[in-house]
Amino acid sequence: ARERGAQWDVDAPFEGYPPILFYAARVRSVSGVRLLLEEAAPNVNRVYDDRTPLMLAAELGFAEIVQLFLERDGVDPNATDKRGNTALVLAPKRF
Repeated sequence: ARERGAQWDVDAPFEGYPPILFYAARVRSVSGVRLLLEEAAPNVNRVYDDRTPLMLAAELGFAEIVQLFLERDGVDPNATDKRGNTALVLAPKRF
């Protein structure tokens, strides 16, 4: 069991779940993504399951979350998955 107040790595998967930023993006939690970006300093370009958080949000068609990522310094909108797809390539499939 985790100690109360213990540090938690926001970029690491946890007990079978993806990293918290991916999870917040996947469940369309705009407030969760915003809070994590403002307070937790996650690695916004981390790749999990062949996607960055931006790519995941784009692929799912979550425009408001895509916008949050694009407004964030350091986000790489040109990151690619194994097939060479960027968030922009993935986005039109859903928007």
